[in-house]
Amino acid sequence: ENIPRRWEDWCKSIEIQVLEPGIYELLPLVYMRIRKLVPSDPLINTLRGIYKRNWTKNMLIFRQLEQVVEAFSDANIDALVLKGMSLVPYYEMELGARMMDDSDLLVPESKVNQAAKILVAMGWRTDPGVSLQTLSIQIIPLHHAWCFRQNNVRLDLHWQPVHREYGDIDDGCLW
Repeated sequence: ENIPRRWEDWCKSIEIQVLEPGIYELLPLVYMRIRKLVPSDPLINTLRGIYKRNWTKNMLIFRQLEQVVEAFSDANIDALVLKGMSLVPYYEMELGARMMDDSDLLVPESKVNQAAKILVAMGWRTDPGVSLQTLSIQIIPLHHAWCFRQNNVRLDLHWQPVHREYGDIDDGCLW
């Protein structure tokens, strides 16, 4: 296989500035591969920039998630990282390899009110904004998760591993 040649042909057929989002989201992974196969490619600096921007954004998400997990641990709340951040080990621990907009954290449903109070005390806010009382009475019984925001970082706090519409899930095996 002549990967550098195929890469060159692909680059001639596209305009990197106008790629659709699904393709653009793959560019950090492309960079990881192309930097080894075609290190002198004219697009390498653009790809490196996309990767570094992504790494910086993901590092911010990771650090805030780390602080939340530590706060939950201090309060004896078990937490499981779900989705994007939990997949980082499969990307050779490269935080820039996968574009992420948020982090997802699962806590036992019996601890979700306590977890929400800790988040608010840490400066997170519900999004859309609801009070902790509304969250407790109206949201938790009907939903599986709720979004919290701090600065430009989003955290989805889950108390069910999947949407309730799929039925009640016995999540005991997760803990």
